[in-house]
Amino acid sequence: MGAGLTFLVIGLLRRSASPVVQKIGRNIVDFFYPMTMWVGRLFGVSKEEIEDSYIKINNQMTVSQDRKYRPEEILILAPHCLQNTNCPHKITIDVQNCHRCGKCSVAGLLDIAEETGVNLVVASGGTFARKLAKEYQPKAIVAIACERDLTSGIKDMNAQHIPVVGVLNERPNGPCYNTTVQICKVRQALAEFIDETIHNPIEKSLSGGFVMFFWDPTMIILIPAVFLTAYAQMKINSTYSKYSQIPSKRGMTGADVARYILNKNGLYDIPVELVGGHLSDHYDPRTRVVRLSPDVYHGTSLASLGVAAHEVGHAVQHDTGYMPLYIRNTIIPVTQIGSYAAIPLFFIGIFMSSESLASMGILLFGAIVFFQMITLPVEYNASRRAITTLGSEGILDAAELNGTNKVLSAAAMTYLAAALMAVMQLLRLIVISGMMGGNDD
Repeated sequence: MGAGLTFLVIGLLRRSASPVVQKIGRNIVDFFYPMTMWVGRLFGVSKEEIEDSYIKINNQMTVSQDRKYRPEEILILAPHCLQNTNCPHKITIDVQNCHRCGKCSVAGLLDIAEETGVNLVVASGGTFARKLAKEYQPKAIVAIACERDLTSGIKDMNAQHIPVVGVLNERPNGPCYNTTVQICKVRQALAEFIDETIHNPIEKSLSGGFVMFFWDPTMIILIPAVFLTAYAQMKINSTYSKYSQIPSKRGMTGADVARYILNKNGLYDIPVELVGGHLSDHYDPRTRVVRLSPDVYHGTSLASLGVAAHEVGHAVQHDTGYMPLYIRNTIIPVTQIGSYAAIPLFFIGIFMSSESLASMGILLFGAIVFFQMITLPVEYNASRRAITTLGSEGILDAAELNGTNKVLSAAAMTYLAAALMAVMQLLRLIVISGMMGGNDD
């Protein structure tokens, strides 16, 4: 993952990314696509909506490559369902058989093909479309189809390193029956491929607005993290609520446990203080103080003792020079700057077409991602120390430890969700930067 992010940052911050970087970027999108499809089914997001977002991400990644081709190297691949069902002329054999009666969209596509010199074919299905692509051997394709067929076709062509811009057909009469397509969208897609130094009668204004034509589909990248975050929050709330009602057999309070473990580790000089709020418990490495919320400080529940022992675990980490904690504390100033400045800098850079500002925003956000990632071993280690100490010192028995461990495991999931969200957001920023392109001219 780290190598993939590095390649993406290096390549996608430029308007024209190398083939290797583009491949890595597409592999990342393809990797998360099945996961997103599964999560979508789980939460009622339609397959068509996810396929639509996949197509839009592909289109903008393709556009970001800024590659141009001769007209004869480009193929417009249209579905047979665009033809009116009452039409007697068979256009899958030869699209020139169209009599341009105006009852369907085929005439408009023929006009584009004649104006620009690109190839136009009509396919009766996915298998025939792949056969035509193999026969014509285009270097770029503008494909018209429904969400399912476009998604499948784009994946097949990507495997052959043939860039595709997909244009969705419209289905006022239902699927595969007298469908239509907006000719202006086909022109916009085609304008991204045609080399203007050779021939391009298409209006520049149509080409210039292509990226803005699509709504931001990169939000799909965040979907797995959003659902995991929601689940983690629900899990910690329900688990903490359950085990905060079960008192420990020894009757020690959270403050008692914190003081006991600190003393056991020779940390007599670290105080345990009461702090306001709910689950606001923390260890402050600057002042070397363990602060516990009222429910934990005074509480005798399994949840309270687990949280108290966990926070003391951080104090022990600090005292023993636990390296991940040291690294996390060291980069806090940078992450504080990043939390305020990263996103504004990035989008200012995008709107001003300033690659340097967008890059700075991404680098600052990268510091936030690193902070979230280094937080994972810090939190997991503190929980492991807590469970070990609570058991070895006889503060909780085996059955009680099981409940406390569930509380700490649920809490750990919230850190995992936060890290995943940060990584996905970074990927999203990188993809947006690659799609929009930047320059400092």
